[in-house]
Amino acid sequence: MASNPAAAGRGKLHVLVERARELRNVEMIMKKMDVFVRVKFANSDAVTPVAKGMHKTPTWANPSPFEFSVRGQAGGGSAAPVLWVEALDKNYHNDALIGAGTLNVAAMLDKASTKEAPAFYEWVQLASAQGTSAGEVLLKVWFVPDAAPVVQQNVGVPTYQPGGVLPSRPPMHHGRPQPQQQQQQQQQFPATQEGSKWIVEYYDGVHDLAIEDTNLKTVVYMYGCTNTTLQVKGKINSIAIGRFLASLTRNLCAEYAPNH
Repeated sequence: MASNPAAAGRGKLHVLVERARELRNVEMIMKKMDVFVRVKFANSDAVTPVAKGMHKTPTWANPSPFEFSVRGQAGGGSAAPVLWVEALDKNYHNDALIGAGTLNVAAMLDKASTKEAPAFYEWVQLASAQGTSAGEVLLKVWFVPDAAPVVQQNVGVPTYQPGGVLPSRPPMHHGRPQPQQQQQQQQQFPATQEGSKWIVEYYDGVHDLAIEDTNLKTVVYMYGCTNTTLQVKGKINSIAIGRFLASLTRNLCAEYAPNH
């Protein structure tokens, strides 16, 4: 059987900044702060609009949630997934840091949550560069996992799925086939499409896929896969990539490990 990893830890992390309170005053003259909040996750960041003149207690009416892509907790090192939250005072020349704080979201990626039933809806404590209290920011956080990809074993012509490209004829082979190879290809891909077929569809960035229980009549088709590794544990007829995907093959690796 083929391994079919769940989509846990992969999906979209939504962060909503609602308001802040008791912010540290960083204005050097007698004026009110124009506050905005920056949220960072992995290599992405997003900022709120500037709450002009709201000083220490800014609010954001009808805010839009930030959306961050989560590619799994086990794929990029041992560091826990963390949100970095900064409150800043908007200035003409240089924005002034009011305070910063962090929120570990590892536990929030274990299951789905919604805006109406968020995984986190609390105040995040901020601290200045000197370590003193700098106020709090109210965050609402929820996680929407990706749908689990599917590796399925079919007999016959695969069904069409929106967003994919399926071959309308036998998969193409690189190079010019010799007469003996042409005869083998005719045997491999009969007009009736008989035989055992593995269909591997729409994986992105997955490197632990494996297929077992194969035989010399088995054909593995791969459609819409990018930056993905597939290990075949057994003897097979061939591995084919759906046509029109030639430009993607440089990002795809198929590993063949026959049994002896």
